[in-house]
Amino acid sequence: MNHHSTTPPEAVLALANPVLTLAYGETAYSKQVENTALSWQDFVDSLSTPAEGQKDGRYFMRGGCNGPRRDENMTGAGLIVLDGDNGIDTDTGELTPDIAPPLQDVSAVLDELGVAYVAWTTYSTGELIDESSNDPVEKYKWRVCIPLTDEASNQWMACQDWALQQLADRGLAINKGSEMLSYSQPW
Repeated sequence: MNHHSTTPPEAVLALANPVLTLAYGETAYSKQVENTALSWQDFVDSLSTPAEGQKDGRYFMRGGCNGPRRDENMTGAGLIVLDGDNGIDTDTGELTPDIAPPLQDVSAVLDELGVAYVAWTTYSTGELIDESSNDPVEKYKWRVCIPLTDEASNQWMACQDWALQQLADRGLAINKGSEMLSYSQPW
């Protein structure tokens, strides 16, 4: 896959209404999951009303899972998940902890590319204090899910890398943290 191509791979083109199989667990610490088949729109709708309460509540995984939550039990990926926790300064290449690019800018790039996605800010979004100036700085923390075709379910990492490169090419680099590398990551 050519990472510098602006043409999305077929796997991440906007899809009419794909059916996803995703595993769900009750708490972030629970390894027991249940697979659920749902349409892309049903998945999007399920995220439109966030549950209030504890940060570590019910979660979904990027695909189906046969057995306890472990990489070797995954049956394929229905989504890629971009984890906007930390950005990368595109001039210096240095990590910008707790400050990802603004979600509005990321959404504009994905819209331009014609990619179907759902995006939301996380529990940790807010302000932090810049240690050098003592000034408040907006702390962007977000997630973006992009559906994959069935044919691409085992190419999720390459599709994720393509999406990350598209953002980086436009000055919106995010750090590919350990969560994005884990097949069975709870989100």
